[in-house]
Amino acid sequence: MALLITDRIFAAYLKCETKAHLIATNAPVPHHEISEWWGRVAAEYKAEYVTRRSSAYETHLYYNGTPSVPALQRQMYRFISGCTIGDAALQSQIDALVWVRSSDDSKSAGYLPIRTVPHDSITREDKLLSAFDALALGTVYPSAPTSGVIVHGPAHRTVTVKLSALMQTVSSCISEMSERLTRPPTYQLNRHCPQCSFQTFCHDIATTKDDLSLLSNMNKREQSKLARNGIFTVTQLSYTFRPRRRPSKERSRRPPYSHSLKALAIRDRKIYVNGSATVLTAKSPVVFLDVEGDPDQQFYYLVGLLISDGHSTTQYSFWADSPSDEKQMWASCVRVLSEVSPCHIVCYGEFDRVFLRRMKNRYPDAEGVPGLIDALLNRTTNLISLIYAQIYFPTHSNRLKDIASYLGHAWTHPGASGQHAMVWRSQWELSSDPLLKDRLIAYNSDDCKALEVVFGAIERICAHRADGDETQNTAPGPDVVRVDELKRQRPHGFRRNQFANPELDYINKCAYWDYQRNKVYMRTSAPLKKAVLRNPKERDLAQLPINADIELNQKPGACPACGATSKLYTQIQPSRTVYDLQFTGAGVRRKVLRYTYRRLYCTACKSSVSLFNGSKFGSNLRALCLYYVIELRVPMLAVGRSIRELFGLPLPLGAVRGMKARGAADCEGLYDELFKRVTHGPLLHVDETKVSIGGKEAFVWVFANLEEVVYIYRSSREAAFVRDALKEFRGILISDFYTAYDGIACSQQKCLIHLIRDLNDALLKDPFNGSAVSEASRREDPGEPGRSGSPDRIRYSRLK
Repeated sequence: MALLITDRIFAAYLKCETKAHLIATNAPVPHHEISEWWGRVAAEYKAEYVTRRSSAYETHLYYNGTPSVPALQRQMYRFISGCTIGDAALQSQIDALVWVRSSDDSKSAGYLPIRTVPHDSITREDKLLSAFDALALGTVYPSAPTSGVIVHGPAHRTVTVKLSALMQTVSSCISEMSERLTRPPTYQLNRHCPQCSFQTFCHDIATTKDDLSLLSNMNKREQSKLARNGIFTVTQLSYTFRPRRRPSKERSRRPPYSHSLKALAIRDRKIYVNGSATVLTAKSPVVFLDVEGDPDQQFYYLVGLLISDGHSTTQYSFWADSPSDEKQMWASCVRVLSEVSPCHIVCYGEFDRVFLRRMKNRYPDAEGVPGLIDALLNRTTNLISLIYAQIYFPTHSNRLKDIASYLGHAWTHPGASGQHAMVWRSQWELSSDPLLKDRLIAYNSDDCKALEVVFGAIERICAHRADGDETQNTAPGPDVVRVDELKRQRPHGFRRNQFANPELDYINKCAYWDYQRNKVYMRTSAPLKKAVLRNPKERDLAQLPINADIELNQKPGACPACGATSKLYTQIQPSRTVYDLQFTGAGVRRKVLRYTYRRLYCTACKSSVSLFNGSKFGSNLRALCLYYVIELRVPMLAVGRSIRELFGLPLPLGAVRGMKARGAADCEGLYDELFKRVTHGPLLHVDETKVSIGGKEAFVWVFANLEEVVYIYRSSREAAFVRDALKEFRGILISDFYTAYDGIACSQQKCLIHLIRDLNDALLKDPFNGSAVSEASRREDPGEPGRSGSPDRIRYSRLK
């Protein structure tokens, strides 16, 4: 069965999907003071407008209710009120219909929907509801009207709204509603909850589920992102917080807001402090300011001041019956503030600061107002700015009511809120009941006292770091935790697990693959049992056949140590196995050589001489390992494992490290020869570049000709060694414009690429400099008469 969407369901959907679903399923509506009062205000406003507007029409031209469809199509009436129009899928109870004639076509006439809103400002929701009325009216006529009328404010002002684009938005929204409202609701809280009749019902469900929507600062997109990661509750979110060390350059900034830290504070019922929040108060009196007003009319009717001098407090309340009394109320407030000035203002939110600025501009003729208010604004502290992202109370929101209630403050009327204050004021304006006025003043006074409680708590939290000497200040209470003092957890690090009992430890040990292979499957598999029981080292060494035996029997003519002759005797004849590789045209093969050599003894110097001075690993094997490590950047541990798996040669990590050291020693002579050939040729390119090794900056110098290149590592850019190395160089030196090369006595040429880049940077920096453009475009001829200097050297001066 298709879902019937009414204007009531559509209006609820614009505010909350859950509310629309409950209304669509005819759920019982609980009692709610705020929603019931505003519904009554809207009904009375509509009745007042209809009564006033219908009196302007004759009786036969006015109809109250829903006329028949033929009567609507024949346009029998000029004004219709309280009519319900629609079909089986779309239905709207339109406040009123007015018959109008089109201005561009005298034969064209039709009905326009009228929607009444008691508030003074028109919202986008009001315009969308007017477009919904137009679509419902389009079910009766061939086409929906393209305009609608909205009546708003106490003076019943009318505004004509173009509905063409809005109706497209409404149509797509209706299609979305038809799909979503057939599914069970999610019961997520939002900003509309304080004005909704189902507030308590949804809040109880969200509390039972520990839903993320309980966190008022978390929007729906962030909730959806966490849900995709499997996080649905506040408790789950609290376990995702990880204290991290902030970079030093960001420690002076305010840290970003953390939903997970807020959830952790709620779970632990503790106050978490992140950052360095400070309360800047002098010894002057502190004034706690709270203002009640009507944001729609920008009218302020109640100002509360709680003045504290450190020993006693004094409460003031200033009331305005109507907008005409606002100036007198403001003058009384200024008079009290001037008596305690200089003072420090403490408020909660920007509403009170806007009040001070707006009153200064609205009533500038008050005595002493401009200078006094400017001084007060400079000495005003917004507690929300101190709390946000720095102090996390164990409350689901940062509202004054929640934080002050946690700190032990109680209101005279439990459950009172700003919405209740607006309802009480609206009721008082109709009845002038003194009990309502007393209730509003008591509520405002309770807010001022709550400000004092929260301000005192923040002072105690920030006190022990206010002057930088923690030993002379009072430390925070046991319910306050500083994030920067928390131990940083590393849940994914490699460590030995700690188990609550030995049985869990035993199960964990049995879960390892080696245990399964060696203790379980080995009993049922003969090949596995044979492979496991054999010693890996003995197996590898025993299976390596000797490819060749080499004897070193040549006896030296004299002792290498003392030079004595004919006094060398054979002491022992040992053997040594050398592991190497043999490179062929088709691949690489393993080669194992066994050297048999003599160990001689000199009777003259009493020393032992060995005829074998080679390494355990051959030159080809060392060359391949160095190729892996240096050229291919393979880790040394992986190189040893690769050689073992491919060739069956035991190659521990220490052996690879030794190969690097020996390779450096073997190439030292080649390095000296290459550097000599490079620095004694006819042409030499020299340049340096900055590198970072181990977090420290250094420089690598490059010496190259057309055939060889040499790299030299230096800890600084000092070029003294370059001048020493090239003091005998007589070729052509090509370098950049680093001045360290100017002292070398040889023919030099500056790099043309550097020249072009510098010229290009100069032209981009100053494109309208004619001398720079002509200098850049001028080409010098080496044979030009009158040119100073050598023809093979180009002198270059930077363009200024």
